[in-house]
Amino acid sequence: MALSRGEQKSLALHQSLAAKVRADPSLLRVVKDRLHWLRSKNPASGPYYDRWLQLIDGDLEQLLATMTSDSELSCALRQESPFVDLVDQKERARIYRAVAEEIDRRSPT
Repeated sequence: MALSRGEQKSLALHQSLAAKVRADPSLLRVVKDRLHWLRSKNPASGPYYDRWLQLIDGDLEQLLATMTSDSELSCALRQESPFVDLVDQKERARIYRAVAEEIDRRSPT
């Protein structure tokens, strides 16, 4: 599946986030708190939050695989991700900039 520029940025961000969670699975408590907050602010996205909760409460490897997959489901889930607060805005911008530069490098001029 060919990912859009935004999907590529989100994938790169979640690859970084997955590495953080792998290194410190206790971060999932923070993620669950964020998930409950998101649900209260955006109930229409409940099905996405339900799926994230299932993954968080399940097998860690399955969660990490979903976070870092380029599948259609993973791309959709990342649009309602409870993980983004695990990195600050500066780190997020660095990741996005690196992806944009890589995309631009690969694009024919």
